[in-house]
Amino acid sequence: MSSPASKKRALTEFFSPGSQKKAKYSSQAEFPVISGDHPSSSHPTYPFPVPHLPSHITEKLLESPSAEGKIINDQPDLDILYFQPFVPRSVEKDLFEFLRSQLFFYRVQYKIKRGGIETQINTPRFTTVFGLDETSKFGPGSSIIEATTSKPADPSKYPTCKPRPIPECLDELRKITEIFTQSTYNFCLVNYYAS
Repeated sequence: MSSPASKKRALTEFFSPGSQKKAKYSSQAEFPVISGDHPSSSHPTYPFPVPHLPSHITEKLLESPSAEGKIINDQPDLDILYFQPFVPRSVEKDLFEFLRSQLFFYRVQYKIKRGGIETQINTPRFTTVFGLDETSKFGPGSSIIEATTSKPADPSKYPTCKPRPIPECLDELRKITEIFTQSTYNFCLVNYYAS
């Protein structure tokens, strides 16, 4: 019989990388890089054009949601309309595979300081962000203009990022979401967890 002390781990083990399981990917890409003659969204801030949704996905999304929304507002400052599922099951895998293969993601990484020691945090999350806050909108070309006056936005308004317009494939989801939630949205955050 082993003693409880034998099951303890050294503190350094908590800070060393553990064994990581690799995500399983299909060997055949279901949505290969789409040729230039397929409709796509382009913008100078995109590293490559983002294809529009395939028609079979768009058609099924028009049936969204496949369940009635559940109102969750039993806590202060909580106001959620929860759909389970929102995307029809018949295209959920195709939509996931399309977005995973056609959007550009970056790994969420940041540094923290604890006790004067700086540590690099590499999260398991990949993300991509599109849109602007309600005070601005995209103008002609790649310009950003004030939403109320349509005058060019102050260049220092977005000092740490280059905002990107929402590509058509996500804009379709935004429009459908607005219909069923009776709200408007100007921003899209897509997270992908390797697990």
